[in-house]
Amino acid sequence: MDMKQESSCGDVGSPSSQRQAPSCESIPNFTAEELERATDGYSESRVVGHGDSSTVYKGILPGNNHVVAIKKWFPLRRIQVDQFTDEVKILFKLNHNHLVRILGCSLETPVPILVYEYVPNGTLHHHIHDRPGSLSWEARLRIAGETAGAVACVHSAIPGWPTHHRGIRSVDILLNNDLTAKVSDFAARLDRADCLVLERFFHSMKGYLEPDFFLLTSRLTQKSDVYCFGVVLAELLTGQKPVSAARTAEDKNLGVFFLKNLREGTLFEMLEARVREEGRPDAVKAVAEVAGRCLMPREEERPTMREIAEELQSIRRLEKNAWAAEAPDNFCSTCAGESGSDNGRTFA
Repeated sequence: MDMKQESSCGDVGSPSSQRQAPSCESIPNFTAEELERATDGYSESRVVGHGDSSTVYKGILPGNNHVVAIKKWFPLRRIQVDQFTDEVKILFKLNHNHLVRILGCSLETPVPILVYEYVPNGTLHHHIHDRPGSLSWEARLRIAGETAGAVACVHSAIPGWPTHHRGIRSVDILLNNDLTAKVSDFAARLDRADCLVLERFFHSMKGYLEPDFFLLTSRLTQKSDVYCFGVVLAELLTGQKPVSAARTAEDKNLGVFFLKNLREGTLFEMLEARVREEGRPDAVKAVAEVAGRCLMPREEERPTMREIAEELQSIRRLEKNAWAAEAPDNFCSTCAGESGSDNGRTFA
């Protein structure tokens, strides 16, 4: 099975064509037995993640020993299965360098089981909150830009149809060994009537939804994704969690706390030490201002993900030029690519 696909999105998420969604037959199909064997019978020892509606297993495909991630959904109603299948057909054609690729599925079970590329180095949440200070400023800025471009790609996937991620969080951003970002959990965003599933979902989104979400719209949109991304940017800049009892009740939500400090000119004290030490002040301020616009209370005041991706690209380009100008004569400016780890400059 050929797992390589051509990219269907530009650098910041613009689709290259208006193709029809592929038919079910065009999606590589795994048998239920293959996936059962790949996960040792869906053994608990193979579990690598849980969602509000699914469990993810590390799988080793029989025959070629290819390591994959296998997502098994909880039971759905018939109408949800039909919607799920339609969305899988659409999302299968998406291939952005920083989206986790769908490699295939199994249609032999009541709910299709999806097979994804395996991303080995954990989540951005883990690196920020369980290993504080482990990410350089350069890595944070690159991860932010890669993530924005991937979400912009999802938003522009189908012309005339406003697709969205349904809430990007730091746990949804996976990292490869070179700290390249891969956005996951963007498929099969179903409007479920199951109260338990909805309760699990909204619990998992604490700190990522705008404070007045239930009063204003109570619906998830592309601009909801923008707000969530603003919280992710705040995490990258401050190292603080989206919700924390260590902050006052008024400042419990990071998005609210971050925006207040940005407006009051006291943001510097919030920044994680490594960001303060490594980031040029004008670049850090520029990223903080992007985050601030993402966190605006009213949807119409927030930028699009495409605009965010372009702005972060521009900030990163200026940073790389500044690093090159400051570096010794033997610095190779072409070593720092737009994707993957930047070898031209490293921070101890």
